[in-house]
Amino acid sequence: MPTYDQYQLLVSNCVRDAESRGVLKQCFPILVDRTASGDDKRVTTRGVLGSRLFSEGEYQIMNEVFNKAQEGADSVAPTDPSEIFKAPLVVDWDQNMIAGDEEGLKRILEKYNE
Repeated sequence: MPTYDQYQLLVSNCVRDAESRGVLKQCFPILVDRTASGDDKRVTTRGVLGSRLFSEGEYQIMNEVFNKAQEGADSVAPTDPSEIFKAPLVVDWDQNMIAGDEEGLKRILEKYNE
């Protein structure tokens, strides 16, 4: 899972169209109307793409839940870490492009063959 700073840069520089928003939604399923909780804290997301970034505190909670879920902690919901972050997420910082599958990666690499 990216750090909060990486996430902030990613959203502000690489998410510019419907395709890149789709990649972000695919890699962060929690962006689609979900609630995450950890250590008695709750984060609810509703259509955050295009309207605002997660705050650093919200992202930290998601990261804690993700890490605990990966470790298999029974008291954490959701128990499947892929409900929070789902790899792969490929970032081309030079072109400010992201990809979440082989086709997207091919589009990124095509720019280097031109």
